[in-house]
Amino acid sequence: MNMLKRLRGKTALYAKYRPCYPKTCMDFLADSVGMRGCKVADMGSGTGIFSRLLCAFAERVYAVEPHDEMRRLCEIQSAPFENVHICATCAEASRLPENYVDFVSASQSFHWFDRPKFKRECRRILKPQGGVVLLWNHLERDDEVLLALRALCEKLGFSYTGIGTRDDRTLRSIKRFYDGGKYRYESFDNTILLTREQFVGRYLSSSFAPAQEDPGYDDYVQGLIDIFKKFHQEENIKLRYRSSVLVGKV
Repeated sequence: MNMLKRLRGKTALYAKYRPCYPKTCMDFLADSVGMRGCKVADMGSGTGIFSRLLCAFAERVYAVEPHDEMRRLCEIQSAPFENVHICATCAEASRLPENYVDFVSASQSFHWFDRPKFKRECRRILKPQGGVVLLWNHLERDDEVLLALRALCEKLGFSYTGIGTRDDRTLRSIKRFYDGGKYRYESFDNTILLTREQFVGRYLSSSFAPAQEDPGYDDYVQGLIDIFKKFHQEENIKLRYRSSVLVGKV
């Protein structure tokens, strides 16, 4: 099942419940990576969560998103930002000019792309010294909540696809993607506290989660509630997210 199908009906959940990136991460991108004052093509921008964070310091952000529903919400929520431009295209064929942007970014989206085509497109639109920034918010492999989520999906027959830089397949793809397999890696604490509603909403927004009309939806929601009950403290559950950033040339 492709990305467009797996994200059907999840746009509002995605926009409302997906975690942002911490200030430490964004400061690193602006100053250490050098994205301040630059033109950035944010590929697979979804509802624009990361694109709008970039607007605080980038000269211009091109939010590239093929999913109609997500792109429309991105347009609405990004209206107050004068330096963001929404592109109804895909990461492999952005239609941006050659040698045009300083950076290409992909937040929570690299795993959806045709990697060879995406690499060619990055090379086409990047300036000679430009770089590619890949980002993920993810739970560590041994996190007790993640293990419970994986067990729930296995019980219900869903294919759990929690993605992050610790995912072996993604790591292999990253090494092939960056020039010479070389990239800079940084990781930032992004621990968040969620209410029951927020926790359920967060994991209903996942690509592997069933849609409301799918078999197993009610059992999945009840399973999420049970996980919350098991691990919550004082009305909240703590999710020990890490924001991982990779930077390199292609």
